[in-house]
Amino acid sequence: VRFYQLNDSGNFSLIEPSQKKGHILIKTQKLTTIMKELDHKHIDFLKLDVGEIGADILLQMFDEDNIYPNCLSIRFSMQDFANSDQCAKEELERKYTSIILKIIEKGYQLCATNTGSVFERPYTFLYQQAKGT
Repeated sequence: VRFYQLNDSGNFSLIEPSQKKGHILIKTQKLTTIMKELDHKHIDFLKLDVGEIGADILLQMFDEDNIYPNCLSIRFSMQDFANSDQCAKEELERKYTSIILKIIEKGYQLCATNTGSVFERPYTFLYQQAKGT
């Protein structure tokens, strides 16, 4: 996967920035592949820093891979869009809010967050059907 350099501090993103500073190639694996290699059948706790593309991968984890960790800790990153116009930020905020609602629809309960913008704050979800509950 190609990761694009965002700044001189060494921050990279899957999303190509408007100002090109270079890129690196990273070998990636799906979570299901890693779980098979380690002979893991379930995930108790998963912490994610989710950018725009990562949010789609999160939903794939539920819909295609049938992976439902007992606890999810998620932070939606705005770093990729720090220089975006207000309309782009509002659109991204709507997308992240929609993803939060989809996570809840999948059987999770939002149990902790901070107030303020949807960006740059952690959300913690507990899976309601975990361990027979």
